[in-house]
Amino acid sequence: AKMEFIDRKSLWQMINEILLNEDYYVEYDTDQPTIFDCGANIGLAVYYFKTLYPKAKIICFEPWDKAYAILIKNIKDNGWTDVTVYPYALSNINCHERLFIPEENSLGASLTERCYEYVKDDSKIEKKIVEIRRLSEFIHESIDFLKLDIEGAEKKVLYEIESMLPKVRFIFCEYHYGNLVKDNSLADIVSL
Repeated sequence: AKMEFIDRKSLWQMINEILLNEDYYVEYDTDQPTIFDCGANIGLAVYYFKTLYPKAKIICFEPWDKAYAILIKNIKDNGWTDVTVYPYALSNINCHERLFIPEENSLGASLTERCYEYVKDDSKIEKKIVEIRRLSEFIHESIDFLKLDIEGAEKKVLYEIESMLPKVRFIFCEYHYGNLVKDNSLADIVSL
């Protein structure tokens, strides 16, 4: 595949997690799994899924306009079909909120202020108003794999789709925490 990216440090981290460690590896009983990629960034996970399952149906969510544009370009340049991309952040309500984007971490865009724990200079954090949607609005059928890498909104999203969790076969949830991440209890997520 031909993949455009934002920065080398984040690319290397994604290559390690997605391609070398294969954090998202699952064997399905179909060659056309339905995959939700929440926090799709530039689409390296889409590349991984499409390599293993070319007929997969993938629904992506990426609220940061810069990553969203590269994601769209990577999908088009590689001719991946059956991939739908939405420019939304996910949470438990529909609204508009600030997305905090640290200048030196293209993987760290978050609705929480967690980036202030490692970036002390406010001028190095871009803030953009983004549209937030509830994930439940997009779940119309069974999901084979739900990937949640949404930088601190995991609990809100999982509780919002609680009644739909029986429709989800596998979940990969990257948990984010910190003093500036409110109401994202790992114990609550595991309990759910």
